Amino acid sequence: MAFTDIFGHENEKRVLMDYLRSERVPHALLFSGCPGIGKKKMAIRTAQILLCKNRSGDDLCPSCVKVERGVHPDLLMLGGKDGPLSIDEIRQICEEIRKPPFFSHARVAIIDDAHLLTSEAANALLKTLEEPEGFKVFILITSNEALVPVTVRSRCVRVPFSPLKEKEIRDYLMWKEGLGEEKADIVSRISHGSLSSAIFWLKEENFFLRRLLAEWILGTKKSYVENTYLSERVSQEGCEIYLYFLLSLFRDLFVFSVTGDGNEVYNKDLLHLFRGRKVDGRKMKEKMEIIAHTLRMLSYNVNRWALVENLLISLKEEP
Repeated sequence: MAFTDIFGHENEKRVLMDYLRSERVPHALLFSGCPGIGKKKMAIRTAQILLCKNRSGDDLCPSCVKVERGVHPDLLMLGGKDGPLSIDEIRQICEEIRKPPFFSHARVAIIDDAHLLTSEAANALLKTLEEPEGFKVFILITSNEALVPVTVRSRCVRVPFSPLKEKEIRDYLMWKEGLGEEKADIVSRISHGSLSSAIFWLKEENFFLRRLLAEWILGTKKSYVENTYLSERVSQEGCEIYLYFLLSLFRDLFVFSVTGDGNEVYNKDLLHLFRGRKVDGRKMKEKMEIIAHTLRMLSYNVNRWALVENLLISLKEEP
């Protein structure tokens, strides 16, 4: 019984393994942590162990194969689509999980993005969580625990997930993805502990767009046509990841202006853009606050293209 296919999160693995070995798995678990660090993969792996005929989760028993293929009748999944979780969806999954297991000795429901539960859906879920039964287990996943209703949180055993360490991501990129040491160092630093962000930066077009962004904001180019192009691209796939990169960019600009030490810079390949610049600490703070505010705005139903376009204009530095 192990989580050998899960990268990092040794403490989280240990906690879950203790529950699984003791066969006293809580009827409701809450996996909480920042996006893209492997919470959902860990939830599916936990479900696989719970449903495994031999309780190992790493053999080729029919149950493990069905979970791997996403067709196990005792594994129910909901969420992960960036939309609200409605009362009808929750009622359906609660009704389904009350049925006896079809194939295994348990039933598991994974609810992703639990912070998107509507108040009515949360109340419907609460009724089921208050009626624990030996054969059903809920695993709720969230990247914003504060938005999960307290009544729901209080019925769950919390398993907090920490961001991956830079070294863990760097080792993964070098040994699993074959990345060179220099680029692996940059990617691991700007990924903010998220393996999915690191994989996003492995795509050359994404990594190149990052450079264009930095050159437009910190360089001599003033073409607002280019700003419109960059805004359109950034507002599509990976918008949040690009904005976190911008935070690291201004962080680097400030740190280099104070220390003059290129080793302290995350984006070392952009070091030439920082040289010779006079930096106002107050303005740097204001710009980083604007980026943070924009990140929060992305959770609402807004025009992302217009939002990012205005952001980039406000961040443009004078050469």
